[in-house]
Amino acid sequence: MDGELEPCGCTLETDYGGILRRASYVDGVRAEAGAEPILISSGGLFSKELAGERIKNNYILSGLEQLDYDAVGVQWADLTHGAELLQGSTLPFSVANWKTTEFPRQQVIQRGGQQLFFAQWLNPDESPYKSMQNLSPINTDIAALEEQLSKADYQGQVTILATSQPLEVIEKLLDLTVVDILLIQSAYEQFGEPKFKDKTLILQPGSRGQRIGRLNFNVDDQGNLMNWSHQVTELSASMPDAPRLKDWYAGYNDALRIAFEEEMKLQQQQDNGESPYLGEQVCAACHQSAHQRWQDSEHAKAFDDLE
Repeated sequence: MDGELEPCGCTLETDYGGILRRASYVDGVRAEAGAEPILISSGGLFSKELAGERIKNNYILSGLEQLDYDAVGVQWADLTHGAELLQGSTLPFSVANWKTTEFPRQQVIQRGGQQLFFAQWLNPDESPYKSMQNLSPINTDIAALEEQLSKADYQGQVTILATSQPLEVIEKLLDLTVVDILLIQSAYEQFGEPKFKDKTLILQPGSRGQRIGRLNFNVDDQGNLMNWSHQVTELSASMPDAPRLKDWYAGYNDALRIAFEEEMKLQQQQDNGESPYLGEQVCAACHQSAHQRWQDSEHAKAFDDLE
């Protein structure tokens, strides 16, 4: 989703996406006769570039909670506020290579008599801890995940693995014969074409939440996929907003308005000389020598330089 809570607003013709339209699509699928769809995401809910958008990110989580996901992966962009923000959500997150217990290693989903095993491999290549492995919250050895997938596959579960790594990387790390469905690094906006390699169906999601993919399949007695079909739907203006999320969306806009008003209030106080900070003269009363060194430095002129 890349932080796109609302339609992207690119042009009138390609104004795609948004949680309200996503909810409407999902509600429509669930309303089909006999439908018990499984809803999963490989993560990337937040934007890497807009790490400070805490209000928006909170509402992305609360909006998706109302869609009743079965499994949600975690990518590094989703950890921009740390693990704590995600832990406060009821979304069923999964990180297969997380060292501690903040996130489940996998999600096992039950539909009728069939079980599905979902796990997300948090990409070590994108880790901000690459040069600080002793501080890293993840493991880089994929052997434990391969063992879990192999066990689930042996038990007849449909195994689903998601990652933000490209296919050529993940297939060198892992025996894909134990993976039934593989979600790889997202393409830009448009979904990639599905590929069936040996016994693994390889899917490539899009980005920015503009589209949603639907996979239909049957399972044979050994838990292998058969008779599958794949469809991508553009969440365009022809897709109505879900009425049940009207209050959620109004709450989001109210929160933005309140935050904006608070920001303007602080700006007006600063323009009127009512800064919330005491200022350098108060510091100088007790720290004269330090204040003099600061006054003679480039730091003392930093705000003037910015203006």
